[in-house]
Amino acid sequence: MLNEMEYERISIKELTSRAQINRKTFYLHYKSLDNLLEELQKEFYEEFIKRTLSHNSLLDMPAINRNFFLFATQDPLHLKLICNNSHQSIGSKVTRWIINYIKQSTAMFSRFNLATQNILIAYMTSASIEMLKQWVSDDQKMPLEDIISLAEKLLCNGLYGLSEKVEANKERISPNRPV
Repeated sequence: MLNEMEYERISIKELTSRAQINRKTFYLHYKSLDNLLEELQKEFYEEFIKRTLSHNSLLDMPAINRNFFLFATQDPLHLKLICNNSHQSIGSKVTRWIINYIKQSTAMFSRFNLATQNILIAYMTSASIEMLKQWVSDDQKMPLEDIISLAEKLLCNGLYGLSEKVEANKERISPNRPV
């Protein structure tokens, strides 16, 4: 139903009708739709974490990037939760959980102070999510492997990573070079 409509429009009556279960059966398992939604969010989070659990170094960024795009595209609901503005609060909650997991459970950013960690994680997550959203907004005209490759280059090397003449460009626009 989340693929079809905004969460706020989903009713227990419609949900139980579609699932062909009695409302009492629903309430045996969940107190409310919000409880069901939170379970769905936890499954989404846990599945993503399971895919990336072994990656805890900045050198793992290509694999983390790949796993993010593959995970997001494996199910239309994943794409909807990440990319659809009407589901932004649902996806944002999962993103916050993932960010907290990264901060607490990986050594990836441990050499940096907390303020720097926050900036690095914000860059990594927001850049990945926004690239995915733009790719979806553009009707996925670029093949999946191409967006994964482009996102990897941008995340790992920034815009300079797209240039074949990185050193020449760095020297030409170096902020330390006298004007």
